[in-house]
Amino acid sequence: MWIAAVMLACLGLGQMATGDTSSQPKSAKKNLDKAQVIQGHGCAKGDAWFYEDGKLSRCTLSQDTRIGNANVPAGSLIDLLPDGTLSYAMMLHPVTINGALCDGGGLLGPSEGPMTSFYPCGKLKACFLKADQTVGDVPCAKGGIIKATLGHEYAVEFYELGKLKSCGLAMDF
Repeated sequence: MWIAAVMLACLGLGQMATGDTSSQPKSAKKNLDKAQVIQGHGCAKGDAWFYEDGKLSRCTLSQDTRIGNANVPAGSLIDLLPDGTLSYAMMLHPVTINGALCDGGGLLGPSEGPMTSFYPCGKLKACFLKADQTVGDVPCAKGGIIKATLGHEYAVEFYELGKLKSCGLAMDF
């Protein structure tokens, strides 16, 4: 995940993908010896991060979980804001949210894959599409970090009410 975060920051995509996290309190890693429910989230055995006040910051899900308007699959990494709302998820596999097939997975697992970001209310904010797709009558292009490094962001962004805000075009429109 560190590599993906550095690449996003260098490309100026960090705020799009994760929201502004510069004012978030620091978190510390703890190893969970077994899967457990923490603040309503089923966290898998292994590493989890907690804010200084003890609230959950990040973990890998042990079970499929409905968060906002997304069904986040088990094995996905979730990142929570200090108030407990979902900031972003790195999905284990592609997931359809708000009619968009958001990409997931990665060569080294979800923690190295594309980020899907959310508004504090739980609605989809932005993701990279798994394939070219029509979103709100607009032909949007598949996205990803490789295209972003070539100067093409190709993330699909939504307004909080769910309408398409922007995307890279898959064809002339």
